[in-house]
Amino acid sequence: MTEDLQKSPCYVAPNHKHRWQGDIYRQQDFEQVPTPQIPYWMLLNRTCHLVEDANRSVKLPYLVFCTVLPLNTFIRGSGNNANLKNQVSNLVNNKNEGLAFLPEFPAFGLDEPLVVDFNMVYSFRLAHCPTADKKVLQLSSPFAEHLVQRFSRWFYTVGYDDSSIKSSTYIDSLVKGLDLSK
Repeated sequence: MTEDLQKSPCYVAPNHKHRWQGDIYRQQDFEQVPTPQIPYWMLLNRTCHLVEDANRSVKLPYLVFCTVLPLNTFIRGSGNNANLKNQVSNLVNNKNEGLAFLPEFPAFGLDEPLVVDFNMVYSFRLAHCPTADKKVLQLSSPFAEHLVQRFSRWFYTVGYDDSSIKSSTYIDSLVKGLDLSK
């Protein structure tokens, strides 16, 4: 293991024999993508569903990917440096559950930071997906699992209206109902 690799909490040397949850692939390695302007795609399926070798093949007919964009194309718009700093800080500090930040890692050829966008999820027929030897990056464990847990928290709360239990009025009623003298 190189010194550079030891310094990365996010990446491991890619295993090109198997697909893993969190693997990142280039757009051109797919047979066809719905949005060709997206340069990278991250695999979301669980690793245990992806194992394949001489005795076992992937049992899923489709693999699920989300989009990954370079930071400099994700952060757009004019504005002052304070606004840009705020946007980047929110990404790096995980202030938006629907997004995740991946730092650059030149040792693996990633010269720019990336943004994983959990808002754009696509299923691709297995036969049209890139094979493990085409992966660009492999996320480390437990970083990959943590990132996909963030996706799950985000994806499974989309459309859930919890405003009534998060309202100031409801919280006040809970506080008033507490009997701390017991």
